[in-house]
Amino acid sequence: MSVKVIRDPGESARVDIVLVHGWLGGNAPWTSEASVFWPEKFLAAKVPEARILSYEYDIELDSFWNEEDLITETSNEMIDLLMEERPEKAEKRAVLLVAHCLGGLICENALAVGSQHDERKKLVGCVKGVLLLGTPHFQPETLTAATTYFQLAQEAVPSDSDLKKKSKWVTSIPQKFAELRKAVPIDLECYYEGSNVKVGDSDVKIVDKSLAQCPEGSPAERLACNHERMSRFESEGDKDFAKILRVIKKWVAKIPPPEKEGTAVTLLRMAAQVATGATGEVESDLAQLWQAAVEDYEKTTKKSLRLEQFRSMDAIMNGTEGLSNKFKDFRDDKSKVAKVRTALKNNMWLIQKIVNAVQVVGGVASAFPPAMPASLIFTAFAQVTQSFADVSADYDKVMGFFEFTHRFFDRLSMIEDRMPKLPPFQRCVTRVFSSMLKICSVAQEYAKEKRFKKWLETLVNGSDGALSGANADMEQAVNELSQAVGLATLRTVEIMSDLLQSVDGNVEFLVSKSTIIEERTEVIQSNTSTIIKQNKDLESKQDEMAEMLKELSLNFNTGVDHFGSIQMGQDLAENFKTSLLKLDVVRLKLTRWGQSVGLANLDEEKSLQQAKLPPKDIPTVKKLLKRILNIFSNAERMSTEFQEDNEDDDSSLAVVDPAKALDKVSASLHQNMYDLAKKRQGNSELEPKGDLTMYEETAFERLIEDLNKLVDSLVELFPAIQEEQRKLAEEEVSEMKKIKEALPLLKEVAGQDKLLSEAVVKVIQSTSTYTNSVVFSGPNSGFQIGNNAGSVSGVRFG
Repeated sequence: MSVKVIRDPGESARVDIVLVHGWLGGNAPWTSEASVFWPEKFLAAKVPEARILSYEYDIELDSFWNEEDLITETSNEMIDLLMEERPEKAEKRAVLLVAHCLGGLICENALAVGSQHDERKKLVGCVKGVLLLGTPHFQPETLTAATTYFQLAQEAVPSDSDLKKKSKWVTSIPQKFAELRKAVPIDLECYYEGSNVKVGDSDVKIVDKSLAQCPEGSPAERLACNHERMSRFESEGDKDFAKILRVIKKWVAKIPPPEKEGTAVTLLRMAAQVATGATGEVESDLAQLWQAAVEDYEKTTKKSLRLEQFRSMDAIMNGTEGLSNKFKDFRDDKSKVAKVRTALKNNMWLIQKIVNAVQVVGGVASAFPPAMPASLIFTAFAQVTQSFADVSADYDKVMGFFEFTHRFFDRLSMIEDRMPKLPPFQRCVTRVFSSMLKICSVAQEYAKEKRFKKWLETLVNGSDGALSGANADMEQAVNELSQAVGLATLRTVEIMSDLLQSVDGNVEFLVSKSTIIEERTEVIQSNTSTIIKQNKDLESKQDEMAEMLKELSLNFNTGVDHFGSIQMGQDLAENFKTSLLKLDVVRLKLTRWGQSVGLANLDEEKSLQQAKLPPKDIPTVKKLLKRILNIFSNAERMSTEFQEDNEDDDSSLAVVDPAKALDKVSASLHQNMYDLAKKRQGNSELEPKGDLTMYEETAFERLIEDLNKLVDSLVELFPAIQEEQRKLAEEEVSEMKKIKEALPLLKEVAGQDKLLSEAVVKVIQSTSTYTNSVVFSGPNSGFQIGNNAGSVSGVRFG
């Protein structure tokens, strides 16, 4: 057993990402078939602030399934080795665990058991997130799934009773981990495989969705690949890799950057400066920080801040007045134009107020040269506004930017009102303004690349390191200053000095014992989670979402209507009945999905509450619905071409009349499925579709096959609604069984619809009766035919 360091960024590391392979991990864990070791090749570049390690161990299958606890030794060793590998100054660094297969159970057990150990619980407290790839969470009722592991190992499968005895530990771990998460805030993300692997003669999923879900955890997410490949990515463009990377980056963004000295020391040092009124020297690195921020801005945007200065608030308002006409989407809405202008002006007013406070302090010119930073920040905001106008950015996104920046300036202004103009305030302003320049430059980049709509989303989810880093630094600076001000208001410098002397400079003792100081700090401490929630609220623009849902609903209903426009030529007459009913089944499955996700019969006034489409899945749904419409368009084109080629041959263009071709049962079944689909569409009013005639049997079969695949893709995209769709399918069969002799025919054509087929078979089996002949032997004799009930012994069935 050992811990291997894959990448170490040195002092800039803010998180340890630890990889824990699964059983059979000796087969090049985390390495693809093309020998790509993705943690080193992809992950290190995407998360540069992470120190990446792997825990390597060798363990047999009987260590997991055994009447003795043989897992805990491996779990404890993992914690111990990680603690040894972490330098003393990094012993509080955050940890993220990424595990595959049974390696996830080792991690869960390590945390649950380690939390009860005096030393190991220190590292357990540093674990902020656990990401599990195909980790099974066995429960007594799901133990049969464990037999797959014995088949993989080519070992004898235990009997049910032996398996239950040997599974004592693997079934207890998930529950212990769930209990730990109630007490310790650990983020958790579980994934299951979307593809099968070969086990013996069968293709199976080793860990399906239900097995991957941790007790009392969120539903597991799907990765497209199979169990073996879900931890072995070929490229950074791999969609499965992108999914787990998104989670890791989100977790990393929530971790505060490393500090050069303890937070308590920083706060007390700042508080002492505030309370004493000592001006002191402004640290020389502030000037360097500001200068570097200006140079970085100019390099990124290729614009000069010094040559294009707006030296006053009036100058910037006058200089940007004409830009309003460039916002095509809302330039005619005077109220929106006025709100944008007001938002810009409010930011400028706060900037001027803050800078005025800084510049009255003696010696401040060494940090802020004349005309800095107000004119340069003014200029940066003018250039941002120009960028927004050049691409005619959305009103909501423009306002989102100004509201976001306003929060920081407003918080600084409120702090400034409650404290003397002293070095801690200068230091905080420098850090905030420097980070604000970074945010302005990134915003202009996004606008230039015409992806400004993603700006706020990227800021919140942390996928852009520069953006999230600047945001984190601003929050940290303002939070530290807020706490320092609170500390200063509690005691005069004389009391604070006495306290410091009495504990001989032991700051940790001071902080732990000064109850009043702690209480005051808690009252004024800025709540970072509130800021992030507000930013998320800005991202969630309801009008925009409602329009997208309206478009999806239109495409959905248009696709459903196209099914009803299809006719068949005489060449399809022989198989007309089954072909028509198979088409009906695909339409029924599409409307069943539409009802489950809320697109069928969408109420525009309540669309946001009615729809069950996560924003991240909307682009995929839109693409799939468009492809369904394209299939119909292509079929229509082929039909037109056939008609043009055979316009002189009326017999070739003749169509089958359903009223003549369908018998009573199939006609009733066809009408019933049509009525069910139409009922789900509700009152959607679309232009009537012209008839679309299919003349060639192979083309028609391909049409059904292609449509069915696309509908299946829509269904598989939302595994969480499968149970709801199953109930709808059962309701469909309940309705159709009223048609005499319809179920055998429905069973024949429903094979392409798994849920409908299962519901039909279930009803048929429940309504079947069996006739047995019984021959009595022994002292009784005779022959009986009919339905038998009760128990009979000493007989044989013939």
